[in-house]
Amino acid sequence: MTPTLNSTAMTNRTKLAVLSFLGLCMFAGFSAIAAEPRAAAPSTDAAFRADTIDFDELMDFEYVRGKPIPANIRKLDGKTVTIEGYMDTYTPENTRQFFLMSASCACDGEVELNHFIDVSLTSQVTGYRPGRLTVEGTFTVKEVEEDGFLVSIFQLEGRITS
Repeated sequence: MTPTLNSTAMTNRTKLAVLSFLGLCMFAGFSAIAAEPRAAAPSTDAAFRADTIDFDELMDFEYVRGKPIPANIRKLDGKTVTIEGYMDTYTPENTRQFFLMSASCACDGEVELNHFIDVSLTSQVTGYRPGRLTVEGTFTVKEVEEDGFLVSIFQLEGRITS
């Protein structure tokens, strides 16, 4: 049996991921128009050096489960990176985890796993923040499955810098 959105086998986090993408598709056009791009804020920690990446690089391939992710993306695994994007509109208050989305979402109704990053904050809590923000941390390229559903291929553990 294939789990559905109402299936009890599906965790709340998985449901949140599915609903988030649907909401983002409706919201993305408005946020892309309304938000002014900002330069990444420099890190205040001199020992914390990050390479800047962008969603264009992450989205520049068609993800197919079981096929290799391109080498230019795999080489980022384990690296400290900085990336700008938009917080998922379904991010709850007082959380350490959220989805960072591209402003150029492929809003054709399909959820593209290479259009977002599952962010885990190491020393902050947050709630939804409208507009563009910058996140720094350790980037991981790994298929993450929950309850039989592939929920992310990119993760970042770090902090919000702006």
